[in-house]
Amino acid sequence: MDEEWADEFGLNYAQMRFVQDAVPGNEDAGFSEALVGVDGEWRGIQVKAMPKEKQVIDFDPTSQVRSSLPGAGDEAVDTEMQEFQEALDHRATNGTNETSELSEGSDAVEAEPDGGSTEGTNDG
Repeated sequence: MDEEWADEFGLNYAQMRFVQDAVPGNEDAGFSEALVGVDGEWRGIQVKAMPKEKQVIDFDPTSQVRSSLPGAGDEAVDTEMQEFQEALDHRATNGTNETSELSEGSDAVEAEPDGGSTEGTNDG
């Protein structure tokens, strides 16, 4: 990244240097570094592949079959995904937004508005 690109993204010198020095993804490091901007705030992060993502990244079509990839083949839907889909179907059928965890008294709590900024909303 050079100063022209830093200006294009509104980055200061320190942020530009972070991007220049960031670790690119590779097998030895096991992660990549990135600069992420949300609502004008910039943070450096590490990006790591989850196990199933790593299987896809490491897939070698010359020595492996496509059905060995996660999400491929007859048993593509794993148990957690199936349970999640069933919970969504149940909520849609019953017309409720409550999760089964909340109604069974788990440690989960419902989200409440924090009374924060309404900047950027257009109510009228």
